[in-house]
Amino acid sequence: AEISPFWDRQTRKLYFASTGHAGFGGFDLFVTRVQAKPDTIKNLGPAFNSSLDDYYLVIGKEKGYFASNRSGGLGQSDIYTYDRNPK
Repeated sequence: AEISPFWDRQTRKLYFASTGHAGFGGFDLFVTRVQAKPDTIKNLGPAFNSSLDDYYLVIGKEKGYFASNRSGGLGQSDIYTYDRNPK
């Protein structure tokens, strides 16, 4: 199953969460280019994915956000932020 698509107009990439591709467990975040072959779907890796559910990625100019129900959060699901261009 795929959920929470996010289209990045600038890079022409589609980000989404899925349980239908190899991952770390639960929903993982993936990226692909539209009109690309299915084998070009890429898992975003352990920086974004945990053994639980990771979903709802949003990319801003300087920061990005995603939701997860990983352990260590404050609620049932939490919003995490990351620097898009770390120094």
